[in-house]
Amino acid sequence: SIAPTTGHVWDGLRDHDLDWQNTTTFLSAHWFNITFKFGGIDHYEVAGLTCSNKDMIDPDSALYDLFDFIDVGSLTNYTKTGLLLTPYERYCFAVRSYSESLLTKTNFSNGVIIATNPPIAGNVSDGTIAYSDIDYWSNFTSLSVTWGGWSDHVEVPLIDFTVGIQQIDDDENVIANITMPVSVGGYKTKYTVN
Repeated sequence: SIAPTTGHVWDGLRDHDLDWQNTTTFLSAHWFNITFKFGGIDHYEVAGLTCSNKDMIDPDSALYDLFDFIDVGSLTNYTKTGLLLTPYERYCFAVRSYSESLLTKTNFSNGVIIATNPPIAGNVSDGTIAYSDIDYWSNFTSLSVTWGGWSDHVEVPLIDFTVGIQQIDDDENVIANITMPVSVGGYKTKYTVN
């Protein structure tokens, strides 16, 4: 076995490596820039495993407990469906590359966490002071809201919030939805609409 000179295995099918997903029925990965020093790629095989079972030193001794190696030919991405993934477990893809002379090397993704529950709700307050909700606002051209204390069940970071504005007696019609990034360096974010 001879290592490829380069190469990356990323979880998911996006243009970046996924750290988490919210579905328990499939697992995807894609790989790129895998080359051998001498000769091209003949084909790839893929397998899935719980990340704690991977063995970077001796990939042949790893326990491929999710699904064993499948020949995918020259494909550089694969989705395995029909799975029953455990929430909050981290799963990895293994890609075994075969050179034209049938030398092999197995590369692993860094894994994706199955995060199926929504974030734990924090506090939302009307006005500019966190955790101090107001009932009346005298300005007719702007609204202010603060929030804090939101978290997730695992190491999945909160990326953004969506703020909706609607009349208190109208559960059907939302006046505005605004997606905002999580504030950096503080526990509250404030947005004013003019």
